[in-house]
Amino acid sequence: MGRWPNTYAFTKALGEDVVRTAGKGLPVAVIRPSIVIGTAREPIEGWTNNLYGPNGVVAGAGLGLLRTFYCNKDFVADLVPVDLCVNAIIALPWYRENIRYA
Repeated sequence: MGRWPNTYAFTKALGEDVVRTAGKGLPVAVIRPSIVIGTAREPIEGWTNNLYGPNGVVAGAGLGLLRTFYCNKDFVADLVPVDLCVNAIIALPWYRENIRYA
């Protein structure tokens, strides 16, 4: 897979390349948030509808089901609240047209 660390990162890069090549000449933009978690503020603070990813880890630890978690202390988990991702998705077309390519 070359420079990509795993199949997830590789397929994301493939998808972006398809958008770049097939969308040549079209006003396209890609938003790629890192690890999406529950909300920061909207509709209510901390809202989530699943226990996937970090939400499940926090819930498992809080319930006492997950007592240890092996990880590399030098790695950074880039967590982004879902409501901020949605705000960015809404603002991206305006930014694309008025700022970046103006």
